[in-house]
Amino acid sequence: MNRLTMAGCLAAALLVSLSAGAQQYPTKPVTIVAPFPPGGSTDILARMDAAKLTQVFGQQFIVEHKAGAGGGIAFQYTARALPDGHTITLVSAGFTFLSSLQQTPMYDPVKDFSPLSLMSLSPNLLVVHPSSPIRSMADFIAYARAHPTEVNYGTSGVGSFAHLAGEWLASITGTKMTFVPYKGLGDALLAVASGQIHVTATAVTSSMPFVKSGRLRAIAVTTSERLKVLPDLPSTAETVKGYSWAQWNGYLAPARTPREIVERLSAEMVKIAKSPDNVQKLAADGAIPVGNSPQEFAKIINSEAAQWRKLIANMGLKLSE
Repeated sequence: MNRLTMAGCLAAALLVSLSAGAQQYPTKPVTIVAPFPPGGSTDILARMDAAKLTQVFGQQFIVEHKAGAGGGIAFQYTARALPDGHTITLVSAGFTFLSSLQQTPMYDPVKDFSPLSLMSLSPNLLVVHPSSPIRSMADFIAYARAHPTEVNYGTSGVGSFAHLAGEWLASITGTKMTFVPYKGLGDALLAVASGQIHVTATAVTSSMPFVKSGRLRAIAVTTSERLKVLPDLPSTAETVKGYSWAQWNGYLAPARTPREIVERLSAEMVKIAKSPDNVQKLAADGAIPVGNSPQEFAKIINSEAAQWRKLIANMGLKLSE
C-alpha cells in the first residue's frame, strides 16, 4: 500500500511539474528526432523547420538523427521520452504501418504519441510505358483483371508504402498483381521506362521528368482530388472510390504531453506550413502544404493505422527482424 501511495504521489508530482513547465515552455533546447540518416529529404525538412521554430521560441530546436529499423528506433525513442515538449519527432506516412509489420512492435502509432500537425502531402503518379495499351485507371484495372498475376507492379521493397498501396488496390478491385521489389523507386521507374515491368507509383517530382520526356505515361495521381499543377490528370479516386494515398510529413510529441505545449507547437507549425516561402518550395517539389490541428492530424493517423493494420493482417505479412 505504501508503494502504491508513493507511486501515486510521484505521478501526481510529475503532472504538476509538467503543467507548470508548460507555462514557461520551452525551458531548454528542443530535440527534433529524425528517423533517417542525414542528407535525405526528411533531414532537410527537419532542419528548415528547426531554424524557424528556434526563431519563434527563442530556444534552440536541434535535429538529432536516430536512424534504423525503418524509423522504428526514432519513434520508440520519442515515445519513451519525457512528455514535456522538449523531444518531438518528424514522421512520414510509413509511421502508421511500420509497427504492424514488425514481429515485435516497437511502438503504438495511436497510443504512444500526441500529434502536433501534418505539414505536407506528397502525391504519387501511377506511370506506365508509353507503348502500353493502358491509358487510364480504368484501363489498368481492366488489364489486370484480364491478365491475373501477369501485371508486374514495381515497389521499393516488401512492406514499403508503394507495396502496401498496390496490395490495397488489388484487394478492392479484385485484381491480382505481381509485386516486384527494387532497392528504391528510382530503380522501379527505370524498369517501367525500359519496359521490364508494367507499372509503378512514385512521387510527382521523380516521375515528371520521365513523363515530360515521353519515356513514361502518367495515368492517374494517387490523391482524392486532381492536382492544380496537373489539372488534366485524373485522380485514382475518380475511378476507384475511396482509393487515395500520398506520402506525408508531420510532427509528433510523446503521449501525455501537456495540452498547452501541444497547442503552442501546433500553432507555430501551422504558420510554418502555410508560410509563402514554404508553399513555394513545396510546390517546386510537387508537394502540397497542409498545416492542421492536433485533432485533425490524430484522425488521419488513427484512420490510416487501422486501415494498414487490417490489410497487413489479411496479407499475413511480417518483416524479419
